[in-house]
Amino acid sequence: MLTAVKRELAMLAMSVALVVLAGCGSSGLATPTPTPSRLGPAMVQIENSILARPQAGLQQADLVYEYLAEGGITRMTVIYFKPSGSQRIEPVRSARPVTIRLWHAYHGVIFYSGANVHVLQQIQSQNIPAVTEGTDGGAYFSRDPSRRAPHNLFTDGDRLAQGLKKYAPRITYQLPSTGTPTASPAPAVANRVVFSQTNAHRVTYTYSASDGGYAYGTETGPLIAQGQPTDKELIELKAQRDLADAFMRKAAEKALANADKADKTAREGLQKRLKQKRFFDTGTTREELIAFQGMVKEADASGVKVTSGVALLGVGALVVNLGSYDAQARATVYVVGVGSLCE
Repeated sequence: MLTAVKRELAMLAMSVALVVLAGCGSSGLATPTPTPSRLGPAMVQIENSILARPQAGLQQADLVYEYLAEGGITRMTVIYFKPSGSQRIEPVRSARPVTIRLWHAYHGVIFYSGANVHVLQQIQSQNIPAVTEGTDGGAYFSRDPSRRAPHNLFTDGDRLAQGLKKYAPRITYQLPSTGTPTASPAPAVANRVVFSQTNAHRVTYTYSASDGGYAYGTETGPLIAQGQPTDKELIELKAQRDLADAFMRKAAEKALANADKADKTAREGLQKRLKQKRFFDTGTTREELIAFQGMVKEADASGVKVTSGVALLGVGALVVNLGSYDAQARATVYVVGVGSLCE
């Protein structure tokens, strides 16, 4: 009996030893494979006011979050998981409290231009990787002199990748797979979705079957990213710039004639503008004409339209270029070739 018990105990000990050895060897029980880590994404703060348009680089983003910034104006946090290339991403503006919440979801590097004291304190106290215009001697941003500050700060994919390489934390979370999810039963087709995101900002998503996605638009029309105009478009832009310049010159002359003679500041400002070769500080190069194109988009969004036979040009925002003069001087504007008064 004792011998049988010893034999069973010996067999049990041998089995335990084999299990232990199997667990230690490579040919034994399978061990979980650790998820490989990678760099966190670039999270770029992009302005979305009228003065910020046209934006650039949004189409190349993996994710775009839009949210209220202030006064009915929205801001975007644009996320790139693997940024690269020289395509501009602009205009870069300040971080907001929502930016901090999004960082905790994605754990990347925030690329931004300033923030209020509360947000800056959160970035510092929580050790959030964040890159500004002055970081590393300005290695990650540039200013476009053809656009008006503060709407002229830009970066690009290569610079974002450089910043991620130096500052990004390692992440292991899985990204959602691309493609169209299946649905059963099939939902009704939503060709157009419209809603008011703020009291002054309406968003429209219009489905494009050819693109297999939705085009984003606002109360001012489709949001078109800045691209490189064709040679034909450049010729049209130059003609429109010349027309607008002639209009603004005529407007300044009329405003000067009607300005209060006692308002020395207004009169001197108008006289100074009339001595300039152009009202718009844009010449004939591609970059300068693209800058003028941005000015036209700002003006079109103002709601004042002027028809002069061959062109349709919004002038409301452009009239502001006359300067901060009294309302009478700015309102007394005649349309070149039409002669109608724009109040």
